[in-house]
Amino acid sequence: MIGPDHTQGTVASEASGRRAVRIASGQHVEFTLHAPANAITVVYNLPDGASGTLSVYAGGQKLDRRLDVTSRYAYFDAPWIAGSKTHHFFNHGRLLLGRDLAAGDTVTLQVDPKDTAGEHTIDSVDFEQVAAPASPPPGALDVTALGADPSGQADSTQAFLQPFFPLSGTITVDGNTLVRTGAMNPNGNHPMSALRVDPYNRPIEADVRITNTTVLDSPWSAFQFVSGSGAGLAADNVTIDGATVRNVGTVVLQAETTGSATISDVTATGVGVTGVSNCPYPTGIAPMRLDDGGGNSGWDGEWTDCSTWPQPGDTSGEPDPDRDLAADRPVLGAPTEVGRVGPKLPPPAAWETRSPTLTIRGGDQPGSLTDLVASRPCTFDPARGSEVTGTPPGSTEV
Repeated sequence: MIGPDHTQGTVASEASGRRAVRIASGQHVEFTLHAPANAITVVYNLPDGASGTLSVYAGGQKLDRRLDVTSRYAYFDAPWIAGSKTHHFFNHGRLLLGRDLAAGDTVTLQVDPKDTAGEHTIDSVDFEQVAAPASPPPGALDVTALGADPSGQADSTQAFLQPFFPLSGTITVDGNTLVRTGAMNPNGNHPMSALRVDPYNRPIEADVRITNTTVLDSPWSAFQFVSGSGAGLAADNVTIDGATVRNVGTVVLQAETTGSATISDVTATGVGVTGVSNCPYPTGIAPMRLDDGGGNSGWDGEWTDCSTWPQPGDTSGEPDPDRDLAADRPVLGAPTEVGRVGPKLPPPAAWETRSPTLTIRGGDQPGSLTDLVASRPCTFDPARGSEVTGTPPGSTEV
């Protein structure tokens, strides 16, 4: 038995209940069924790099077929994420038992001499009564006929993509308010916008209409056109009609692929760097054609250095402390009296310790807010959850 252990990066910490059973050559673990079953799913861990088999016994009789096991899909590393440790230690193995077992029967997992993958750590098992294969419904596609490898050894991506067809007709995205959306994607340090149009697998051939959008306090950009697969597929026939953009860290439009879009009645304030970044990838393709449909203001200018991403710059003044992000939105639930209130930052180590001055304000109307907690220095420490609180006056309700 290993665990319990709550330490990040250990096998036991990822197991159910933070503990598991580890068996070596000649050892076994036995289970008694509570219901009929003819199949088993085993959640297991092997040493990194190991593959092999695990013997299965039903009612004391060894099955002809053994459970295939591998560590191939485990031990995931993400060095681009600060503080990340090796994780995802467990895989799932599935086996049809070839017989119907009853409640009270036993199933044993045992490391026999021909099972050479080393120690097996067993987290849990599921027993199922699996029905016979169903007949394909009308119109079903067989991906093996399209080139998929039924053994799972070869890359079958293209076979699975073939049945999917490009969007057609008119796609409308209307009336969205996006507050503080967008982030830095750690995969290649790639900035993500509040709203993204992505011809990932196929060019966009439908009419895509993005209307009546509000983007508030995005840390990077507001609208993004990108072919996320890196293939440079076109995003054509896109219309952005009517948008209010307030306080974006870099640009209003971030175009990273080819295609065409018409932009109308988009007004922006507090733009951190400039209006547009139009840097296609791969670099040999034509840049995005951005047509001015009229009524646009506040986001003139273009980022010209396509060798690097624009970084969040200074907005025109600090965010308005009296703005009401909940204005004209439904309020759910009844007022609730609170004793403490305060912000909390994401806790990963990538957020360094910082010591700003904090003021907590409140009131019935955006234009008449008062101090609930007076200004005071505070420290957001990742080691303590990056959280601070203040005590408002008694009977304060939210």
